[in-house]
Amino acid sequence: MRKNNTPPGGRELQSYIVSGAAGFSENRFNTFAIQLFINYLRDETARAGERTLLNAFSIAAYIEDSLMERHYFEIAQGDSEELKRTLNNLAGATQSHVKHVKDTLETYKQTAKQG
Repeated sequence: MRKNNTPPGGRELQSYIVSGAAGFSENRFNTFAIQLFINYLRDETARAGERTLLNAFSIAAYIEDSLMERHYFEIAQGDSEELKRTLNNLAGATQSHVKHVKDTLETYKQTAKQG
């Protein structure tokens, strides 16, 4: 089991950027849009106790889809094969997690329909 919330490859990506081995494009994302998204996450977190499990998975699926659609993991550039491998691992782990969230959401929807 993972001990932190950093996705697989996330810590490696951070070290590439901090060390200068990978470039980071600060203009890659709209800062206003990011702030809106952060505010949305804070609001949803504050209401977590009011949510049903089905609702929580719906919100999680929405958040995961949003991150994938915006290619959030494509924030670094570099020629290193190791960096490319790390970015591919991060993208693969993210896609796998999105599938898991969506599959779990569908399971809960089916259970709710039957119950």
